[in-house]
Amino acid sequence: MRTYLQVALAFLLIAVAAAACTGEEPTPTPSPTATLTPVPPPTATPTPSPTATATPIPAPTATPSPTPTLTPTPTASPTPAPTATPIPRVPVTVALSATAVGTLVTYTIAVTNASPNLAAGQVTVAGVIPTGGTFVRETGTPEGSTFLGNAGAGTTMNSAVWTTPTLAPGAKVQYSYQVSVGTERAATAWASWREPRVDFAVSERASP
Repeated sequence: MRTYLQVALAFLLIAVAAAACTGEEPTPTPSPTATLTPVPPPTATPTPSPTATATPIPAPTATPSPTPTLTPTPTASPTPAPTATPIPRVPVTVALSATAVGTLVTYTIAVTNASPNLAAGQVTVAGVIPTGGTFVRETGTPEGSTFLGNAGAGTTMNSAVWTTPTLAPGAKVQYSYQVSVGTERAATAWASWREPRVDFAVSERASP
């Protein structure tokens, strides 16, 4: 390459000198046409766009609703029926005796409470007038009792009647009355009380 340029330059100098001697303008030697070697445009290396990585969004976890705890309905316990406490019976007894003077008979009623600790309350005592007889009078009323008179005169309930508020435990009281009798002389007596429970007692028939 260098030799080629040197030779070309020598020819150029000779041509110039010849022209100067002839007075003619030297014929311009065409310059070698530069051959343009096409420079390929730079290939753009595509820069890969960053691939967006989708970050998965976790699905919301459903919080389970708490299972309601069923409160068992309390079973109603049956209320036991109250046990009735038996009311004790007061052992009251009634005895009747009779004495006569002619047609006048005296009847004596003896009422006894044999319980050592229970009293009989609201006591009523009655001596029956025999059929055909006539009540004469009351002849004996214990302290604390009240003679109510001849009740039911003219009927089968014709009686001499007393009341007493309380017949104490172990007490024995006597009531007496006189009757003008007819042919029937036998009589009976009875006592009833309301406390601690309603009860009664009847004597045996008595006759003078």
